[in-house]
Amino acid sequence: MTRDLPASAPARVLAVLEHVAGGGSTANLSELARTTGLNRITLMRLLADLTEEGVLERTGAGHRVGQRLLLLSAAALSGQELTSLGQRTLDGLSAALGVSAYLVVAEDDRITYLLRAIPDTPLVSQVTVGTVVPIDATTGGRAVLAARAGDRAPVFWSRSGYEPGIDSVAAAVVRPDGAPVAAVSLAAPSGRLDHSPARRAEVEDALITAVADLGALLGAARG
Repeated sequence: MTRDLPASAPARVLAVLEHVAGGGSTANLSELARTTGLNRITLMRLLADLTEEGVLERTGAGHRVGQRLLLLSAAALSGQELTSLGQRTLDGLSAALGVSAYLVVAEDDRITYLLRAIPDTPLVSQVTVGTVVPIDATTGGRAVLAARAGDRAPVFWSRSGYEPGIDSVAAAVVRPDGAPVAAVSLAAPSGRLDHSPARRAEVEDALITAVADLGALLGAARG
């Protein structure tokens, strides 16, 4: 798929790095140009500069992520843990969707609400940080239970379930090794989360992407 031309120098660099980090080849400049939206001359210059700086490394006819970029990524992730990475995830979801977002962790047969982010609107849920409930009482707990059993169902919905008048949807946070470590749940007054097919798709896509990214980051930070 051909991308739009990245407008800025940082965007052009990121386009190349995302392609290489995703396993894409740089051997065929014409194909790389179609994929990144950059012209061949720009690509040749960027590949040469990034290789010289150690951000990329040559591998035969192509490139791979270089040691310098790996070290920078490791330094950024070192010390990062569920709370700091999770809060960033919740803040992004709450701001983008205008709903309350929660991170829950499970222990045996119960879950604890560890973090939350709420929009700049009246509070839509009375659940507070530190609330402990049976694991099967909320969408977050059910998502963790399913992940423990190997069920990769992407999301779990509930309408006026745990709290009257509040709808919720949740998905498990799973590390690359397959271990579920938490769940992210979203809550809003009934009808706000899925008042239309387009809205439902928007919410599900944002949630699935967020938990996948968080799981990958936690796996990287864990080393």
